[in-house]
Amino acid sequence: MKIVAFDDNQKELHELHQMVTSWSQSRQYPDIIVKTFTKSSDLRFSLPDFYQWDVFFLDIMTPDDISAGLKTAEAIRKYNSAARIIFTTASREYFENAFEISAFRYMLKPLKQEKIWEALDHTYESALTDPAHSVVFPGFDRQIIIEYDRILRIQAYTSKHLARVFLTTGDYFEISLNVISFSDIVEKMLNQDFVRCHQSHIINMNHIKAYTPQQATLRDGSKVPVSRREKDAFFTAVIEHYKGIQ
Repeated sequence: MKIVAFDDNQKELHELHQMVTSWSQSRQYPDIIVKTFTKSSDLRFSLPDFYQWDVFFLDIMTPDDISAGLKTAEAIRKYNSAARIIFTTASREYFENAFEISAFRYMLKPLKQEKIWEALDHTYESALTDPAHSVVFPGFDRQIIIEYDRILRIQAYTSKHLARVFLTTGDYFEISLNVISFSDIVEKMLNQDFVRCHQSHIINMNHIKAYTPQQATLRDGSKVPVSRREKDAFFTAVIEHYKGIQ
């Protein structure tokens, strides 16, 4: 899950960032990314890069603009109608304005950790109801919800009866192949962006940087082998994939 936080008060922004980080560590979620801004103008300028993010914590008032957060929320809504917008403020004055923009929460400062965690839990779990964008992997001790575009590749270690799901953040987590077979992962769980290129490798075609008959190079620099058995199907899948997104 990708989270943006805006507050002109650096101390309060740091405290919010710590609450979000402690939440992700407590829940053992490996796919949480947080970007912070101290100027609403910088966030609005950067929206083409961040509009698809999932959660926006927005301080409403700054010394220079008493409705900075509301204006930023309106700009976000032009790009993303589904984003969870959480307003953080010391005033109740803008409550009605906030919900005209379909705010998810309206939190009064000082922020409380349990309220932040509750909102993030609700948002993360709601990904279960959006199977078009996310997949639920059976982990060894918990279920793990990951958006498709965060997955770089998946590698099977059959001798250990596990597979590693490598993420675009550089992290990975492990799933049990006793619960689901490697073939079923690509055939039943993942969407059309994924292709099996080897007996032990599945890759997200959106992250391919280059490929040859022997290997695919992904955007993080990792090189994944392409087997002779999977080569023709792999080439066909990649060609059809990039035809479809032009």
